[in-house]
Amino acid sequence: MRERLYVMQTTYNSNWVIDFLFGSDDFSTFFSRLSSVNDITAYEKDLVYELTQQKENLDTQQKSLETARENLKSQKKSQETLQEKYLELKAAQQEKIKESQQESKEVSAAQKKIDAALSELISRAPSGGGGGGSYVPGDSSVGNAIAQKALTRRGCRYWWGANGPNYFDCSGLVYWAHNQAGVSLGRTTAAGYAGSGKSISRSQLQPGDVITFSYGSGVAHIGIYIGGGSFVHASGQGSGTVGQYADQCVKTAPLSGYWERYVYNYRRLY
Repeated sequence: MRERLYVMQTTYNSNWVIDFLFGSDDFSTFFSRLSSVNDITAYEKDLVYELTQQKENLDTQQKSLETARENLKSQKKSQETLQEKYLELKAAQQEKIKESQQESKEVSAAQKKIDAALSELISRAPSGGGGGGSYVPGDSSVGNAIAQKALTRRGCRYWWGANGPNYFDCSGLVYWAHNQAGVSLGRTTAAGYAGSGKSISRSQLQPGDVITFSYGSGVAHIGIYIGGGSFVHASGQGSGTVGQYADQCVKTAPLSGYWERYVYNYRRLY
């Protein structure tokens, strides 16, 4: 009671508790009022305890909120970093697309030149790229096998980009015949094969060697030597030919005369 009276006086500058107690008309009323004040004090203690617990809970919640806020800041920073990387990747991708489109235009232009050159080369050749020729075995068993495999495809129609076994373009026949003969050869173009393997001279030609041809716009055609001055090739006039012409097919031709004028080089790929 003393503590309560002190608090009331110092905090509120009030003597109402003293006045309430000592304003009693008799001891019975005094003790009744004293009991009431004690009840109020006990209630206040409980209230203070409850408020203290609530304050502790609020402090814990505040710490949790601060932690969550820091996490959100961290996540926001990470998202900003990811967004920056995304924008960088997007810009790089757009640049690659532009480069790819430019390369595609260049490839398309180059392909048109090769198509035009190949059409001229085949259309001007005797018998549409043919003219006969017989197989004459050479000294290399591997080379002989390549030539013989290629000759089994005579009559198969020309189809741009085809690797066989029923349709071929010129480089597709080279690829197929070598692999059928046990020579592991990657698929590329006539120009690609023109820089592959080993360079040989005209006098060194053996069955199975390849001959590349250029009509003035880069290497556009390739055939396989079969000995006896002849070669076998998939004869067709470029990317517009997709097996629709019976006369554009795998056939043999003599190397001398027309074809020899457009030889680019001789290669041995095995």
